[in-house]
Amino acid sequence: MADPVDLCAIDDVRAYRQKPDSDTDQDGVVAQLITAASRAINTYCGIDITPIATLAETHVFVYRGGGTLSLAAGRKVAQSVTSVVMDSDTASPSALSSGDWQLRPKPARDGVYRWIRIPGAGTAAFGPHKPGERGTAEREASVTGLFGYPEIPADVRHWAVVTVCEWLDRDVSSFSRTFSLDEARLERPEALPSAVRAGLAHYRQVSAP
Repeated sequence: MADPVDLCAIDDVRAYRQKPDSDTDQDGVVAQLITAASRAINTYCGIDITPIATLAETHVFVYRGGGTLSLAAGRKVAQSVTSVVMDSDTASPSALSSGDWQLRPKPARDGVYRWIRIPGAGTAAFGPHKPGERGTAEREASVTGLFGYPEIPADVRHWAVVTVCEWLDRDVSSFSRTFSLDEARLERPEALPSAVRAGLAHYRQVSAP
């Protein structure tokens, strides 16, 4: 059974390697490598590209000011958001109206948003502070919405397949590596091939503008 984190399937790897359907000798190994490669890709990108969301969920994020609440900082992306509640860990949480926040980037890349713009940070929309009182540096915010990608992006699926095939072949030359003159030995190659990292670079977590 495929792991929920998997970014590609055994059939994807078989097709890439042009193997007949009857050739199943490596399927067990391929399945393990798919899961390992998928976890490595998610770690490299800094966000959870999988699993694909089908039901609304609520996740807690940390708001650090500046008018932007980063979802990616919590390793999440969202297809849609239905509510934002500030100070959700206090006795006086403040639910924002839909006009108090906007999803970004716009337009959404691959159908998902990485952060929420909150122009009224520190104003009455977040619960007024007493005169002379300063707000806290960090505040919890509960965000309810549909998290995850609507589907695995085609290029992410491709690079997951490439990674699995590279690992299967044990082709050290395809990995980025360095040579230590002091120790006169080849150092351990990086987990993801350099071509894969380059192809996935635009998925990596970025700071909101």
